[in-house]
Amino acid sequence: MRSCITLVIIVIHSVAMGQDWALINPAYRYNYSDDGTDTISNQIRVMEVETLGFDGFRYDFNPISRSCAPCLGTPSMCDTQAGLFTDLPQFLGHSATVTGTEWTLFGPDTLVVQAGSSVGGTWVAASGIQGTVSAVAGIETLGVPDSVKRIELTNGMSFLLSKAYGVVEFITESEAYTLVGVQGAVNIGERFPRVIDLFDYQPGDILQYRGTENGTDGFCVHYANERNKYVVLSRTEDVDHTIYTVRSVRSYQYYSTPLIGMFGCDGGGTTTSEDTVQLVIQHDGWTPENFLGSCWLDQLWPQAFAEPGVETEFAGQFASNYAGSQWRGHLDEAGRYVCEPTALGSPQTSAMSTVMVCDPEPTYWPVNWDEIIGRYVEGIGFTYGRYLGFEHSSEKILEGYMIAGVEYGTVTPDDIILNVLQSSWSDTRSFIGPNPTSDELALSFSTPGTSYRIIDSQGRAVLMGRSSTSLRVDVQTLSPGSYLFIQDGSAPERFMIVH
Repeated sequence: MRSCITLVIIVIHSVAMGQDWALINPAYRYNYSDDGTDTISNQIRVMEVETLGFDGFRYDFNPISRSCAPCLGTPSMCDTQAGLFTDLPQFLGHSATVTGTEWTLFGPDTLVVQAGSSVGGTWVAASGIQGTVSAVAGIETLGVPDSVKRIELTNGMSFLLSKAYGVVEFITESEAYTLVGVQGAVNIGERFPRVIDLFDYQPGDILQYRGTENGTDGFCVHYANERNKYVVLSRTEDVDHTIYTVRSVRSYQYYSTPLIGMFGCDGGGTTTSEDTVQLVIQHDGWTPENFLGSCWLDQLWPQAFAEPGVETEFAGQFASNYAGSQWRGHLDEAGRYVCEPTALGSPQTSAMSTVMVCDPEPTYWPVNWDEIIGRYVEGIGFTYGRYLGFEHSSEKILEGYMIAGVEYGTVTPDDIILNVLQSSWSDTRSFIGPNPTSDELALSFSTPGTSYRIIDSQGRAVLMGRSSTSLRVDVQTLSPGSYLFIQDGSAPERFMIVH
């Protein structure tokens, strides 16, 4: 487990007094692991607080989501191949009411925990579930001395409750959750990144991205190459956001070619720019001023359902105004959290897709055949994004950076970017042909053994394989129509099959 932050005794005492056998302190975020490692599987935080008379409160916890394939128990109008159940309770439930030291947890079962009871103390909830304080002991919690008590329930569940840090262990017949960190005014143990932890820069830091775009208007196929370089010039702190002044250097190349026949298409061109802009990072959310983020960051905790953006508003880098996602987080080899979502489709009836069929249903979201990925790394920020739909696709990758004195990948001098000396169409396009075709595709600029897949107009993978030494793909078995060819390392390309 990664080393914990050392706390002086006076801080430990103040936190202990503030917790005082409470299950959850609304000022903190509680990080749990369900597999015995230091990877955070669940983060519980209080989203809303309601006062219930004298010494009484209601706390609403952040919900989680669950992936399913097949998805049993979905509404009858929904496709059940793969999707996500949303608005599910954490292991402590959806919400809790507390009066004094008695806690009522609302979830699949209504549980009552009298956190202030002494050893041998018992109580019975309205549900008939009895609770008992079976033991009290002194142990170390998150590396510091603490007092804990074991609370057992007659339904098979048990709590290990800390006077300093709340619920440090929760066990059922099939699950076990262990506290691995607390974060807030005091941070100890494992931390799940906040938005500001993803985009945490200092003057002199550099980010450089390379992107491709591909789309068609039915007559022409349009390609684009782009480089964006950002140099942090200054950093200013505010209460809930950080403002970076950034030098932006950009080059953009575009090219058009006929989809079929000899229709007139714009041959292409190049534009470059350099400017000074502001990158504004909300510490716990997203606004369009964070042009490297997305609306999905508004729900940044493990297993969160990240809602789509408002349909008429900009959703940000590689998010969507019609697709939601489920956040996943894992530690990389450097001990940084990598946060990336599983993209999902909108729960609306769709006449264009046989996969995404679901009337408005707030508790279930089906998978959409469009591919939308936005990956973020703690301390580095946006590192990779991809959008893949049949009509349009784009991809952006962080090809180099210099952050906190650490250099990775390629960072190109400004004058080279502005003169577009290193751009080349051959390094981002596979050049398939002939187009249209009736029997086979020939691949240029391809390496034998490179994996590929062919997608039909419904978003289904109809052919997959690896390019052979002849660099040709047999498509005779495919029906006439329009298809998308996707090869690793190249921008997606569209082609037609005619017989």
